[in-house]
Amino acid sequence: MYDKLKSFNTVLFVSRTGQTSETVRLAEMLKGTVRTIGVSCASKSPLSEVVDFAVDFGFMAEESVVMTSSFSALLAFFMGGFEELREQVSCVLESPEKVARNLCQFEENVRKINYRCKNHFVFLGYDHNFFVSKESALKVRELSLLPTEYNEPLEFRHGPVAALSSNTHVVIFGAESKLEDGLTKELLDRGASVEVLLPSEEGIVFDLMIYPSYAQFLGYYLAIYRGLNPDKPQGLVKSVQLDI
Repeated sequence: MYDKLKSFNTVLFVSRTGQTSETVRLAEMLKGTVRTIGVSCASKSPLSEVVDFAVDFGFMAEESVVMTSSFSALLAFFMGGFEELREQVSCVLESPEKVARNLCQFEENVRKINYRCKNHFVFLGYDHNFFVSKESALKVRELSLLPTEYNEPLEFRHGPVAALSSNTHVVIFGAESKLEDGLTKELLDRGASVEVLLPSEEGIVFDLMIYPSYAQFLGYYLAIYRGLNPDKPQGLVKSVQLDI
């Protein structure tokens, strides 16, 4: 990996905390060989000290082990650039009722799920929502220790759909076509419960900042139901530190 990276002009390093040991170590090894850029959600971090250029979203730093807003900030940045992210964050801060309305609806819907019957969770989405699906599956697995999956909606039909049962809860992010309508009906016919989150009027970046909260609520209530501590997920640390 190191030899291959030396052939590039620029290498981009991403770490939520800016402390991930293997990321920082590789940035140190490449310093002076190629141009290095570090992106993190920390105002000051070991990563920002060893790269040539540091992009720090300190305002998105989180104290919790399981993080969501930092993920949204990083994904929105890579999709739309810093200016668009800043505009969206400003919009959210100026109109907190929009965020509150979405969060309250997410929590209300999540609390209606029959946790006694659900032990398999699937998250589906296209394009940017595919990454939201991946992050959501990870968050629910971390908090609940239950099996989760993520996929593209129509790709899910080719094989993975066979594992569905009445114990499955499926979440489809950003569905807005008749194709997803047909998929939703098929999933319901197979006995699964389905939650469809439609795109908001505020746009993609706003959705990226809001959608992961659904999984956070779901993971939290699953953890409580299963007698787990959501503030201290089993076997997890905020930043992976290796002796390298």
